[in-house]
Amino acid sequence: MTMDEARTLLGVDQGADAGEVRRAYLRLVKKHRPEQDPGGFQRVREAYDIVRQELPYQVHAIVTANGKAVVASATEGAAEVTADELEIFYRRSDALEASDSNGAIEIWRAAVLQHPDNAEAHERLVEAYDAAGDEERAGGALLRGYQCGFSGFERELLARAPAHAPAELYERAEHDAGLAFAAAAGRLRQGDPRAALPYLRLGIKSASGSSYQTAALVIETLSRLGKHGDVEGFMELAELFANHVKDNQVALWAPHAAQWAVLRELRGVASDLPAFVFISLASSVVEQDAKNLAEELARYAARDWHQAQRAENVLKARAPRLHEAYAGLLRPAEHVPYGWGFEWGSVVGPLLVVVFMLARCLTGSRESETALPDPPKSLAGEQPIPQFATQPGTQYYAAYRTIDDLSGLAHQRGLGELRAKLVAVGHAFPEGCPSLAREMQGVVELARNQGSVITNHTKALWVEFERVCPARAGIGDPP
Repeated sequence: MTMDEARTLLGVDQGADAGEVRRAYLRLVKKHRPEQDPGGFQRVREAYDIVRQELPYQVHAIVTANGKAVVASATEGAAEVTADELEIFYRRSDALEASDSNGAIEIWRAAVLQHPDNAEAHERLVEAYDAAGDEERAGGALLRGYQCGFSGFERELLARAPAHAPAELYERAEHDAGLAFAAAAGRLRQGDPRAALPYLRLGIKSASGSSYQTAALVIETLSRLGKHGDVEGFMELAELFANHVKDNQVALWAPHAAQWAVLRELRGVASDLPAFVFISLASSVVEQDAKNLAEELARYAARDWHQAQRAENVLKARAPRLHEAYAGLLRPAEHVPYGWGFEWGSVVGPLLVVVFMLARCLTGSRESETALPDPPKSLAGEQPIPQFATQPGTQYYAAYRTIDDLSGLAHQRGLGELRAKLVAVGHAFPEGCPSLAREMQGVVELARNQGSVITNHTKALWVEFERVCPARAGIGDPP
């Protein structure tokens, strides 16, 4: 690694002093912890060692008890210079193993005791507590820094350790736009989005924060308000932020824009959606667990079909983009291929619902006109049937996929005989047409008068049967 590459990695200029280089190094180490990103940590450490070689104060300097340092000079002999008062503590900290968080705490506690008026020593002690995962003592260190009057500690205290912030600091934040966002972040950290509202109101109206900071806080607060079922607070904040974006022509970062697209439309229908649906959709924007959302809404639709149908009708009439993204989850599970809510999440992972929403917004595709199926019956405690469609591209994959879907419908309606017959059909496909025709006729008989959804799936299975056994087309009773 060259010197220029090392400076670029640390994000420091050529003239950066020792303090700037150390601060840059410590910021990066927090992002690339050795136990989580050993490769990244090694590169940061290498860059730090390279840049330190050109610092005016060399690593091999000897610091004396009176704060003076003697540096060996090849041409001038020994030269006496004034040492950074924290240099010895930085050297001790650098010599520690990266995992020795307790050692770092002791070093920086000693630095604070020796130099109580040095803000940087207090900052390093807070970072040492953070690295050890000790939030309580980190909060206490932030409070002491604030009480010493160090610049910036009041914001850190409000945002990172709200329980340690004194009441007078919150009172200042109610009138100080510079502290408002920090107070809002702290209230969110405490799990109280309603308490964050007055601070966000001040911060948004004063436009004191960056667009990124404002959007991130507003989106998380909206999602948390939704999770708490606070429609009134949700509507108030959404209206305020919508006006802010419009009046100031704010260009949102793409992921924030996708999340805001969901929340903006949800704002228009929040008061008309069933509480469970509103809470699920709002909270999913930040939690981003599509698998869990699909399972929750599927259970809700099976439990309360009429409310789920009402929610879909509201979305379809007044929130077309939300309808495109979410309506399929509000239909009974029989309208979705069997196992989708579980296999989809386990195969491709919890996809980001908001990314899907953004894709829908960009494509502008039309909402589905598929008729809603009849309400599902009780699952009656039946166990899932074995699935056949496990190898896409094989000869009978389309038939097996239809069998799996139809078996799922039978499972939900408690049609045990139909499920058993479908298993027999699945085994009969590779055995030959005579046995397959016999089993297919049994499926047709059992599927009669079971509703249009099962009838349509049975017809699709019959098409696959005729494709495999064309000589038997027209023989028997098609559905």
